[in-house]
Amino acid sequence: MRTTECTLPGLVPEVRSVLEQIMNVHILSIKPDSETGKFNVILSIGQEQHNFTVSIVTVTVADRDLDVINGDLSSSNLFKFNQDLECKVCKLVEQVHNKDSVELPVFIGEFYPAEVVLASL
Repeated sequence: MRTTECTLPGLVPEVRSVLEQIMNVHILSIKPDSETGKFNVILSIGQEQHNFTVSIVTVTVADRDLDVINGDLSSSNLFKFNQDLECKVCKLVEQVHNKDSVELPVFIGEFYPAEVVLASL
């Protein structure tokens, strides 16, 4: 069996460095706040924990009630390049809000650093 060496010096460490930055995201806790319609969320990205607040406001549009779910500024900044993860967080918060059963902690995906996302565009 023949082995081939990489002929592009510097590429392998760079790729390894990017892959090391991709981290698993787990939601650890979703708890109602003392304010109605607000929930405190704790999640882990790799080894780091992050806390933020998600709010749910019901608005009426054309005689129908719609729930509008928004994370606070820190969650928006955190998920700027990983909006699919923010959407998953909001869906789980909505389940808790609706008193559906949610088993935590739960894996929701992989967090990609901005450099990886921008390079793929």
